Amino acid sequence: MMYINLFLAAILAGICAWSDAKTMKIPNQYTYPFAVIGLILCLTNGQYDKLFNALTVFVVYLLLMSFSMGGGDLKLATALALFLGAEPVLYGTLIASVVMCLYGITKTFYATGQISAVVGVLMGRVPAGAVPFGALMGPASVLCAGLLFFRS
Repeated sequence: MMYINLFLAAILAGICAWSDAKTMKIPNQYTYPFAVIGLILCLTNGQYDKLFNALTVFVVYLLLMSFSMGGGDLKLATALALFLGAEPVLYGTLIASVVMCLYGITKTFYATGQISAVVGVLMGRVPAGAVPFGALMGPASVLCAGLLFFRS
């Protein structure tokens, strides 16, 4: 069953990564059908723990939305948690956050050439601009799930 979940999560992550990288949006037409499929798979296979995992990820992302994260990222993470569980999605979120921070620091430094601008971005005093977080978070979550699955 895990192979099917991993396959469906990889499809969802790929579609949403492409959309987010191209348009900075993750449309509901991608996340909602996969969330319904994930919900049905969880209920029919007795994977009730993944429902709790999805709720946990939803709450974490709801809290993260106050830091300028979009609703598409929330829906993508919740749908991925229905397939993969909370652990890979939270690891993928952490990996994507670190990579996006490094990207923002590098981009700001090359644009301005000043360390003070980088410090300003890190402290939240200088706007860094929007980044397609879901474009990295989705594939990172699937990669983490694959590594956790094949490790055990």
